Amino acid sequence: MTPSVLALMALCAALFLVMGFGVADNLAEGASLKNLLLYGLLIFNIRRIGARGGDAIAPMREIQRAFAILAFWVLVSSFAAFGRGLPLPAVVDVAKTWKAEFLDSFVMLVLVSALVRSAAEAKAALRFLVVGVAMLAALTVVEAAIPGLRVFGMDIDAQFLDPDYDDPLAALGRPKGPFGEPNQSAAVLATVLPMAISLALARGRGWVIFAGACLALTAGILATGSRGGLAAATAGVLVLLFLMRGRLGIGGKLLLLLSVPLFGFVAWIALPDTTQQLMTQRLASVFDRSVNVEVASAGRTVIWTAAIERWLKEPLLGVGWGGFRSVFHGATHSEYLRYLVDTGIIGLALLLRLFWTVVRGVRRVRLLDPFSSIVRAGTIGSITALVVSVAFVTLHQPWLIVWCFLGCAVSFLIFAEGDARRRRDQLARSRARQDDTGSAIDGDYPQSDVDQPDESVQYR
Repeated sequence: MTPSVLALMALCAALFLVMGFGVADNLAEGASLKNLLLYGLLIFNIRRIGARGGDAIAPMREIQRAFAILAFWVLVSSFAAFGRGLPLPAVVDVAKTWKAEFLDSFVMLVLVSALVRSAAEAKAALRFLVVGVAMLAALTVVEAAIPGLRVFGMDIDAQFLDPDYDDPLAALGRPKGPFGEPNQSAAVLATVLPMAISLALARGRGWVIFAGACLALTAGILATGSRGGLAAATAGVLVLLFLMRGRLGIGGKLLLLLSVPLFGFVAWIALPDTTQQLMTQRLASVFDRSVNVEVASAGRTVIWTAAIERWLKEPLLGVGWGGFRSVFHGATHSEYLRYLVDTGIIGLALLLRLFWTVVRGVRRVRLLDPFSSIVRAGTIGSITALVVSVAFVTLHQPWLIVWCFLGCAVSFLIFAEGDARRRRDQLARSRARQDDTGSAIDGDYPQSDVDQPDESVQYR
């Protein structure tokens, strides 16, 4: 394993410690361990970044370009809001949040492109991220199972504090998980789950570890009690199963269909009784007509209505980054509404364009071996889970982990396709040499068209 990949893994481990365990990373005033590693690696690899400008990695460059356009528009809409005198946080606060959510994530994408230089390196980084997130999910389940144990902290669900919805489980709460609050953690776990399933299905080295990661991730999502996370994980897994339908035999399909509910059942019984009751109650509240919809949605319907009303006043440019929070003193609980309100319809369109650019980049990678084809299906499943999960939560800091994960996945597919093309070209040249040798031995008679290699056939 190269030093560059080890450096990327060290950065991810530092993010796990800071986000999950709340480890103080302030080395000095205005300096943090995360910034030291992130921007230190950027400066150290600046030559490599410049040297790779001409590489044929178009999908990754398109993702970076779409991300940069979105980040620039957020600044434009914020400056426009300041100019119109709209209520916004202080300029310094806007700059800090923009740096944390856009500049840091963009630098992470650039670093992944610079540090990962082969399919093997991208695979190692991707496996490290999947196993690391799964281990944090397992700790979430342990925290829920052992009363009094505090790893990531507990969250008291506001919907159960409503006087019309009294519940003795309200005082127990639910684990926040490793990435902020329960819904943020569940969104990250749901995003990683389809990739973990694909790595287990690939039956490569260590597939048992990834099977265990699937179990830990599923149990972790259930432990957080996040309905949005559960919906996102379900959507991602269903997309993965749909994409895998042509790559498995009848026995493989049957095994996969049986293993998914089995994993869910094992993950469910691994949870403590109180967590099972809490999750059952949260799901039941969605379908219980006697429960007020505002209570069942944990107040989201009220917030979303207020967000739409606020957006209608500034539909094109939005109210500026952080404008909704500065007025209502809370989050929109939806990335789509957050971009719609704060950056206008243009900002939301750019966010959707960024997601589509990632999907399009993955879909363009077609010439793959069987293992890489399964990882490609897992990547699309993970993107699906992400797109669904952010409809119910605003991620904030965890975006850094998400973009690192997606960057590693896309980089792996790009390098895997390059390796497959080189193998195909080598095979074609080898066949051409054999044909030339055969012609010389047979008296150099011309061959028929049937004997010529068909260049349109792709090697798989």
